Amino acid sequence: MKHLLLLGLIMLDCFPLTVVGHKNVAVGKPAFQSSLYTLSTPAGPENAVDGNTYNNWLGLSCTHTVQEQNPWWKVDLQNMYKVNEVVITNRKDCCSQRLVGAVVRVGSSSYIANNIKCGNTVTGDKIRQSNTIPFHCNAGTKGRYVSVQLERQYQYLTLCEVEVYGTLCKNEKVSENVAVGKPAYQSSLYTISTPAGPEKAVDGNTDSNWSSQSCTHTVQEQNAWWKVDLQNVYKVNEVVITNRQDCCSQRLVGAVVRVGSSGYIASNTKCGYTVTGDRIRQSKTIIFHCNAGTKGRYVSVQLERQYQYLTLCEVEVYGTLVAGHKNVAVGKPAFQSSLYTISTPAGPEKAVDGNTDSNWSSQSCTHTVQEQNAWWKVDLQNIYKVNEVVITNRKDCCSQRLVGAVVRVGYRSAIASNTQCGTTVTSDRITKSTTLKFDCSHGTKGRYVSVQLEGQYQYLTLCEVEVYGTL
Repeated sequence: MKHLLLLGLIMLDCFPLTVVGHKNVAVGKPAFQSSLYTLSTPAGPENAVDGNTYNNWLGLSCTHTVQEQNPWWKVDLQNMYKVNEVVITNRKDCCSQRLVGAVVRVGSSSYIANNIKCGNTVTGDKIRQSNTIPFHCNAGTKGRYVSVQLERQYQYLTLCEVEVYGTLCKNEKVSENVAVGKPAYQSSLYTISTPAGPEKAVDGNTDSNWSSQSCTHTVQEQNAWWKVDLQNVYKVNEVVITNRQDCCSQRLVGAVVRVGSSGYIASNTKCGYTVTGDRIRQSKTIIFHCNAGTKGRYVSVQLERQYQYLTLCEVEVYGTLVAGHKNVAVGKPAFQSSLYTISTPAGPEKAVDGNTDSNWSSQSCTHTVQEQNAWWKVDLQNIYKVNEVVITNRKDCCSQRLVGAVVRVGYRSAIASNTQCGTTVTSDRITKSTTLKFDCSHGTKGRYVSVQLEGQYQYLTLCEVEVYGTL
């Protein structure tokens, strides 16, 4: 009988976390809320998942938003669960009626409205019956996010605990925010005392008030832009922007999100719709759905055909890594035929530093002397089946110097012994893009990847060399 029970559990996608599958899976998980009521008592979203169900405000274990329209709270379970029940502990010492109109939702989207309602909307009768309010999810609802929102209410939202009971879905991968901590860039920087660089939009902080020091800010300019380099190719399903809330939210009208493999924004594919005033009025969080998943390494936000400041408080990118499409060259030992000795560092390691900025001033490009057959190579330190090599050429000047470049992949450190990957670079290819791709037929096995100006007397400059393949 034990063996039959074990076999049954193995065949399920969602596994009970205890014998009866009744464990609170929300404790200690990352939590967020629409706003924070600033008073001496701590009242952040984490108070509702601290494991403490004491329901008196003086217990210092309840959340509290400002009084606003449709306030919300949510928890990220960080995995997919089949949620059977959500239990809210309401405040008891006062103000319990504030929870009238609360709706619980469960789903895979970080955008609350996309998810499925769990149980019934809270009524005054439910609150009078008990300080603990259970929400039963029909047949279990699968999701990563659990939210509580006062829909169509102008009120404070206070929660003393939110317990989530369900079973872990082992065979379902969650779509993760793959942008956090990745290199980010923007068209300009508004120089003020508050830091407002591009990295603020990928710091994992979704606070939408300027005073939080977690929002970006460009100068007022035409077609202001921001972009993140995911450093690998992902199938992007959804991009979520947190807009500034304390003021200036209308500045995001005209924003367009693009996803693609080019560091040059205009070359990439539009994801979702252009932002309108209506979308901004509906929510501070704006979601962009990418049709059937759009493959790309770069995700950008641009105010196309607008003369305006661009401010972003967070940009979340949800997607999955494309199999066999990881840049295996980053940080590996690199070499070149010579070094042009100038004040700007230009060693071979600059082409595998993960920075695809194509301007010389970024100090992330290599440079040899002017010589015959100048070369650069990277040692991957293992044998890889290389599918594609991508070169980022210098953009601010001198791009034609790469005419005649040949990429080779192979087992030998002696470049000429290895197999050519793709075609020799021509002037036409350079004119079309600063990013040059070299396709290796059916995957070419090797440890060394090289770029050489064969038959040319010229400088060799590379701003990045990406190698995609499998070990």
